[in-house]
Amino acid sequence: MSVKRLGGLVAALAIGAMVTPDAHGQLIIRTRDGIGADAEVRESAPDQNRGTSTEIASRIKESVPGGDPADGGDRNSSIYLKFDLSNVSVDNVPGTTLRLTYRNTNLAQGRVQNDDTKEYTGISFYGLDVNNAGNDWSESTITYNTAPGISPDGNIGTKDYNTSAGNLIPLGTQLFPQVTPQNHLPVGGALDFSSAALDQLITDAVNAGKPSVTIVAGVSHDGDDVWNDWLNFNYLFNPKEQLTLNNDSYDADTSDDVPAVTNLFGTDNSAGAFDPQLIMTVPEPSSVVLAGMSVLGLLAHRRRR
Repeated sequence: MSVKRLGGLVAALAIGAMVTPDAHGQLIIRTRDGIGADAEVRESAPDQNRGTSTEIASRIKESVPGGDPADGGDRNSSIYLKFDLSNVSVDNVPGTTLRLTYRNTNLAQGRVQNDDTKEYTGISFYGLDVNNAGNDWSESTITYNTAPGISPDGNIGTKDYNTSAGNLIPLGTQLFPQVTPQNHLPVGGALDFSSAALDQLITDAVNAGKPSVTIVAGVSHDGDDVWNDWLNFNYLFNPKEQLTLNNDSYDADTSDDVPAVTNLFGTDNSAGAFDPQLIMTVPEPSSVVLAGMSVLGLLAHRRRR
């Protein structure tokens, strides 16, 4: 390769590395960007499309473990997220964070912590295999029966994630943070999830030239968990369709002298601040350029010899 052609390659690499970051040097991809999408699918309404809903949630309940799968009280729902990868390079992927924003004020202590065992529940995340044809799912048509990676078993109170080859890949679980008795997880607050498996999923998609990546989220506990406060409770998060968050207060106890803390996150989601999002790093372009210049220098030295 000539010095001239290599110089052109270095310039191209530098331009490719200069993905426009935000003020914090981050690349943020929201479900509203490009071909992104977010939707909830419910097994209790398996043919219902909820793509335009102003909430995305996950819940589960098996009224009678091992009992009638259609007794009317069972519930099972999951969140589907699709992110556009058109502006992503593998250099952006390491340390990616998936962020969901709390949608309601009901995430109180009993909803996230078992007071008997002191165990916490959370949200488990799965990635749809990048070669699964279902990655082209549409927000306007997806239902429980058509959701890729789900194999309905007819029992509404149990999870139906298909983790066999080519389907859903476990990415990990993010537990909810501790909540003091008189408070709750605040509207506008973030549940942030990162894992090596998440990084690998996105890297595989980028390397394969895929236009998007699909991530599925659902509560980590099971439908027959003995802690009743966790069952049939909607763990709500904000989708791109909800443009205004509720006003919020962090302190529900008005009997003491501690003033309530008002919403620290704002309420305007018109620009997507509270959409489901991937938060990535943007490497310094100088590192790419310096590496390329080193190669140019070496090639020039060899030519002089």
